[in-house]
Amino acid sequence: MTHPTENPAEPARKRRTGLVAGIAAGVAVVAGGVAVAFLLTGTASGDDQAEATRVAEGFAAVQQKQLRTGQNQFQDAQRYMCESMRESQGRHAEDNPTVTSSADGTVTASDVQVSGDTGTFKTNRSAVPNANGTLISGSIAYQLTKENGAWKVCGIARLSR
Repeated sequence: MTHPTENPAEPARKRRTGLVAGIAAGVAVVAGGVAVAFLLTGTASGDDQAEATRVAEGFAAVQQKQLRTGQNQFQDAQRYMCESMRESQGRHAEDNPTVTSSADGTVTASDVQVSGDTGTFKTNRSAVPNANGTLISGSIAYQLTKENGAWKVCGIARLSR
């Protein structure tokens, strides 16, 4: 004869496997969405700012070299230019292989700003000769744009003295 046990069997614990699997799947979906968004939008904003600054400084350095040598530096400058600017400046370089030089002149880049796929920067010029040979100072604001994923100088935004 069997005797009933004094402690009845404890009810089976509910398994949380489904809940854990659901949470893991949700985390994976969110992480995948973030990764896809990053790939579709390109580099992070800080990277865009750094790259645009590098392009602006490189472009200004080529202009500084042109100022010091008196030789048109289109071959060096075109790597920083968008396609339409390369075309127009290439024609200008063919017509003007030399430019007025200045040993004391300076050209520097500043105020680089980006927003989405566009931006601006200034080149600050000091003691730069104009077409008449008069030394002038001032700044030129240039437009930046992303072309094929890379920042490029794409025209003059405005002149100031």
